Amino acid sequence: MIAFISGDIQKKTSSNVIIVSGGIGYEINVHERDLEILEEKSPAQLWVVTVMNESSIRLFGFLDDSERELFLLLTSVSGIGPKTALSILGSATSDIIQNAIIEGDESAFKKISGIGPKSAQRLVIELSDKVGSLTKPKLLHRKSHEADLVISALSGLGYTKPEMDRILPLIDKNLSTEEKIALFIKLNGQQ
Repeated sequence: MIAFISGDIQKKTSSNVIIVSGGIGYEINVHERDLEILEEKSPAQLWVVTVMNESSIRLFGFLDDSERELFLLLTSVSGIGPKTALSILGSATSDIIQNAIIEGDESAFKKISGIGPKSAQRLVIELSDKVGSLTKPKLLHRKSHEADLVISALSGLGYTKPEMDRILPLIDKNLSTEEKIALFIKLNGQQ
């Protein structure tokens, strides 16, 4: 079993990267948010899940090990395959996904391609108890949907989870979404 792969990104496509490590090029499927962060000709380390079936062996990679763990949980749900699980992880941060599961928010998953009402319901029901075994999500006791919007916007702009974890606690919770994002960008530029 491969736990992670470290090397240089040789090539990047719309759904995967090729990392050269030890003279071997590994084609690794990654979600949209990680693709935006990863750059060709740059070093990277991806936590990996190997998925084998009758016709192929595929690698799915994640910048964060907690996302790899969440991927494994998502694929344990009947009807959720690796591509759908990757789409779910590409749609929001792992904290937002875990919160949606814990809160029973099926609508958060219905907007994702490949997830209908029954799959969304099954995902929430089957994982509501299991998701607690992962690292507790930061927004578990959030005051509003606004925190999700800020994190989703910052992820879309290419900011990483460690950057957000370091700077967001410094920002006044009473600011508007736009003010929080602007202040985050300003504070991140100063560090």
